Amino acid sequence: MELDPKNPVYHSDLGNLHYRNVEELTARKGRNDGDPLFELEEAVQCFQKAVELDPNRITDMFRMGYLLTVKYREVMQQSSRKKDSEQDKDLKIIEGIEVLEKLINRWQGYKDYDPKQKELKEAYKKEYIQSLACLGMAYDELSAIDWNATDFYLGIYHIPDFNLRRDVLENTENALKYYVACWNAECETGCLPNAKLSDCVSPNWIVNGIDKLTNLGHSNLKLYVVYSMFGMKDEAENCLNDAEFFLNEAMESDLSFVKIKPKEPILDLLAKVYISQGKYDQAIATVRKHTNKRRLGGMLTNTYALALILSKQYEEALHILERASADITNRYGMVATFLLGMLYTVQGSLDAAQELFKKAVRHKYKDRLEAKDLFYIGLALSEQKLGNKRTAGMYYKKVSGSEIYRRYSSIKMEELKQKRS
Repeated sequence: MELDPKNPVYHSDLGNLHYRNVEELTARKGRNDGDPLFELEEAVQCFQKAVELDPNRITDMFRMGYLLTVKYREVMQQSSRKKDSEQDKDLKIIEGIEVLEKLINRWQGYKDYDPKQKELKEAYKKEYIQSLACLGMAYDELSAIDWNATDFYLGIYHIPDFNLRRDVLENTENALKYYVACWNAECETGCLPNAKLSDCVSPNWIVNGIDKLTNLGHSNLKLYVVYSMFGMKDEAENCLNDAEFFLNEAMESDLSFVKIKPKEPILDLLAKVYISQGKYDQAIATVRKHTNKRRLGGMLTNTYALALILSKQYEEALHILERASADITNRYGMVATFLLGMLYTVQGSLDAAQELFKKAVRHKYKDRLEAKDLFYIGLALSEQKLGNKRTAGMYYKKVSGSEIYRRYSSIKMEELKQKRS
């Protein structure tokens, strides 16, 4: 490379070496003898130089964009520089988006009537389709919002004029736009209403078809949240209907040609859709139909328990949440603990609820600011039920981390002031 620094091939080859190191260092049971963030940054620099020297290097553009939009999030979790990398995560994603959107524009600019350009278009179809999927995931990450059992229970999605940032709406809409384009790129019929999309899915697709349907469903569910918080009720309802359609298609798809992927994540999203539609019994029935409720795990446990609470099946919900909140290996234990405390509150066991929330704040979740915010809200709500408005207000004032929970607490404090007057 030193002898011919203007040859893009040499920069590309070195970039691919670092790219492979990133993949090996982040693979399950992979190597642990290097810093994946360092390797990623070196790979990006090499690919960037190669593309500067030859703007037609589509594969290098894709790999650079993929590393920045998708891999960076995973890599920074393993890096010793995690704190620094957290601060510029969004900037990296935005940089990757710019790269991938340039790739898409270049690919779409190839003319079918020109034999050489048509050949290039066919040669780089894989990178084009993968770029669409990466862009969907990138905008999803930037939107930084999702359907959450705790937020739904608190009624956050239906508070008018919640003052959600406009860029959250734009990023969530962009995510759906690219997921739709990714589907259409490999399905001749496109996303037609009432079509049997699960029958379109092929093992020969470049991007897994079931993942596409799941992303379409999940993205519509996220848009339901965003539209609801902007007061766009009709748009929110349409998104719920679309989410239900795509997720049911994903559930009906053939998994035989896919590397074994459980349907629980799809089932969890579908149950969330039914809960959002007020169809609590249908959410419960769907979960029971496709799983053994005694072996529920992960996020689905909390979603199922929420449906039980909302349908007033308290005994089963209590049993599930007590087990889930006590499990120290449960990644979603925070949500289970909050729902358990609110269930105690609903049943009138206010002392048990307050004890649970206080232990969570002081011990189990004392180092997690957003978790503490949630439990302060739980304490405030239990104090309100006891009629202790001043103490409730004190707990609302302690909420200081999450922007959404700060806004929720300020609204509740304003409600308390109005009741006093």
